[in-house]
Amino acid sequence: MKNRTLRRRAALVTVVALAGSALAAPGAAVGTSDAGISDAGTSNDRDAPAITAVNYDKVVLGKTARFAWQSDDGEAAGEKPRLVLHDVRYSFTDQRAARMSRTWRTPSGLQGIARRYVRLPVRAGRVTCVQVRGRDAAGNVSAWQYVNCIGRPYDDRALERRGKTRRVGGDRNYLGTATRIHRGGRLVLRKVRRDSHVFVVYKGNKGGAGGLVKVPGTSYSTFGRHGARRYRQIFHLPVPLQTRKGPVVVKRDYGYGNRTLVIDGLAVLPPWVRRVTYDEWYDLV
Repeated sequence: MKNRTLRRRAALVTVVALAGSALAAPGAAVGTSDAGISDAGTSNDRDAPAITAVNYDKVVLGKTARFAWQSDDGEAAGEKPRLVLHDVRYSFTDQRAARMSRTWRTPSGLQGIARRYVRLPVRAGRVTCVQVRGRDAAGNVSAWQYVNCIGRPYDDRALERRGKTRRVGGDRNYLGTATRIHRGGRLVLRKVRRDSHVFVVYKGNKGGAGGLVKVPGTSYSTFGRHGARRYRQIFHLPVPLQTRKGPVVVKRDYGYGNRTLVIDGLAVLPPWVRRVTYDEWYDLV
């Protein structure tokens, strides 16, 4: 009985050794019947969808703004493209804040959408920032990607008035209100972050007075000279940017006698907008 048991154990060891040598043989094919294991090249091994921004608006005057993007489903050459769905979230931040708000709004109607754009609210004196992520039917999900940050100006009621100014306005002015600046008057927006981009909303007058805008650490820049008579024009203050935190000041150009200047509002895009969006636009202006 003992000899028979020893012979059985020897035969079992031989079978196991032969099986091990077959698995170790170079070029040997390995198969599996486990349906939960996928071979390389199937959809579960593809890259997650990639999101790229295509919207370059920086400041808008309307109540909403359009945010658009492109999504690459990551399919290899010759493979059938996959349907990519998108989740969208957004936040509001004051334009003079030191950092962006992390309080995200995630409406259910903007989760799992197939389209590659949304129209979202923008508030006066705030920046709306949007993030998008893509996901496909295979379960691949991308990281959240910034699409854009868009600001809407403060109206003149949020600005400090100094000297000789007068409140005016009508339906054609931004938010229906504006300030007329006379000689010696000025409008001031305090506590603007260093390295902010500044935008002035004004009424242009053919042959009328131009304006002067100044940020801390720089000299006055002119705008609106000999422009067309048009409401709600936007002037973007070119570089150099302000060198320290402080007020932005707007006044009329004194070289135009008694003519006045009408200002609707101001917008400032703080430096963290450039950091979070990695937008090359800020390096080109």
